[in-house]
Amino acid sequence: MSTEKKQTVGLVLCGITVVLEVITLVLYVMNANQSYYQDMNGMIAGLVAGALVCTAASFALAESNANLACGVVSDVLRVAAPAMLFYAAAVFVGARAQSLGQIFGSNLELGNDAAFAAGTQAIATIAVFMVAWLVSVVASFTKLGKRAI
Repeated sequence: MSTEKKQTVGLVLCGITVVLEVITLVLYVMNANQSYYQDMNGMIAGLVAGALVCTAASFALAESNANLACGVVSDVLRVAAPAMLFYAAAVFVGARAQSLGQIFGSNLELGNDAAFAAGTQAIATIAVFMVAWLVSVVASFTKLGKRAI
């Protein structure tokens, strides 16, 4: 008889979300420290880190199977994480919208390789933000584990 514990789809999605949130945070920090931008926004980094903590905590609480209160807190955290990710992504897109237009839509940055590299990385960061948010939303509607009651 196998002693392996079967994992639910929600736990797998929660784990994937944690990985995507870490990647998002790293990409954001890298982009904000590009020579073209140099505009680290602590709120964006804090929101992504907060979403990461919420996701990891909901994962841990679901695994503990302690009581109803832990289940409720886990559910609240699973809703808070996508909200934080979405708001952080919206602020990031707002901060990059004008510069992306200048880089890719005009001749103002023509020949500026640093600008094109930073703009391309910003687009990749936005894409990862959206994928992390989408997986986080799906994960918040799936079952994480057994409930105490």
